[in-house]
Amino acid sequence: MKWDAALDSTDILNQDSLDKLFTPYSYKNYGYGWMIDQTADNKILFHNGSGTGYSTGISREQGGGITIILLGNHAGVDTLTMMRDIRNLFAR
Repeated sequence: MKWDAALDSTDILNQDSLDKLFTPYSYKNYGYGWMIDQTADNKILFHNGSGTGYSTGISREQGGGITIILLGNHAGVDTLTMMRDIRNLFAR
């Protein structure tokens, strides 16, 4: 959570680096290490991954708000859908 909070400040990276990190540079809305989804209210930054025996995901609102971190010990879990569903629970 400290790392998540640091991404909303210039404690680790300067503002120019943060802007590049969270600005899409491809048609797939991919920044430098983050996928980016713009909703009506927020910019949602997320990424997922998996390997032999694990699945992970992180989804965070830029500038604070809800951060969702998923860690699993099974490969191939659809963490993108899980994070979207969890976020929708809070939107109600």
